[in-house]
Amino acid sequence: MIGKDFMFCDKHLLDFGFIMAKPSEEDTSGLNREILKGSTTAYRSQAIHYGTVYSDVITLPLFIVKFNCDYDDSKISMFELRKIQAWLTSSKLPQSLFIVTEEGTMVEYRGIFTEISPYYYDGLNGINLKFTCDSPFVYDTKTIKIQADEAKDGITKRMFCDTDENEEYIYPLIQFYPNSTGEISFKNNNDDGKVMSLSLSKKYNEVTIDCKLKRIIADGIPLSLSDVGWNIKQINDFNNVDTGIYKMYWLRLLPERNYVDIIGNGNFIITYKNLLKLGGLTDV
Repeated sequence: MIGKDFMFCDKHLLDFGFIMAKPSEEDTSGLNREILKGSTTAYRSQAIHYGTVYSDVITLPLFIVKFNCDYDDSKISMFELRKIQAWLTSSKLPQSLFIVTEEGTMVEYRGIFTEISPYYYDGLNGINLKFTCDSPFVYDTKTIKIQADEAKDGITKRMFCDTDENEEYIYPLIQFYPNSTGEISFKNNNDDGKVMSLSLSKKYNEVTIDCKLKRIIADGIPLSLSDVGWNIKQINDFNNVDTGIYKMYWLRLLPERNYVDIIGNGNFIITYKNLLKLGGLTDV
């Protein structure tokens, strides 16, 4: 993988005086899959198939060198090596790696730098890196902003989901900055008109609705179902058994077009990540 620059943990490679060069190893696509299936017997020659699972993730080999045309200054000092290694190896959990390609476009990977090995040729002249992603996907993040004067009386937003997973939903992250208490709702007309509706009885500065993780956080505090107006008494009976008469809907986006009706007295920032099956081939 080679590009003009990359950003990790809010810092750019160029900030350290380094640039990307062509690595000796090839990228992996991460798109190998395994079949989940049962076994065959003497009376069943065809195994029952339950689905598939990706058996690998993308691994990106990277090679960086100092950005200096003077040969005498191309060698990397111990101080520079420590700074690079501290920057790239301090994170314990997956972080976003943004790579600016040769064409000037930006792509996002998520993962951790798992290998750093110095490259020696008449001194320390480069650093080999390996970035191990948390999935087989490249991410393309979309952001939609809606002002309070638009959403108060209701607005329909077209959300195009340009994902390469044609049989999976994309779940957005919604940040809501309310001007008052009251109800907010999201109706996806392309998902059989299903509605996610919340009722806020208290005034908050910021409400985050994570539709993927199915949680709602207001001013840093997780909210319960009753805090957002969902009647938990309808979910279970007096024996604490699921009654099956109440099903919560979390906003989800279908591949391609989604027309979503949004109502709420406040400002919205809606983000979602399209899943792209590119592997490390972002320069094609």
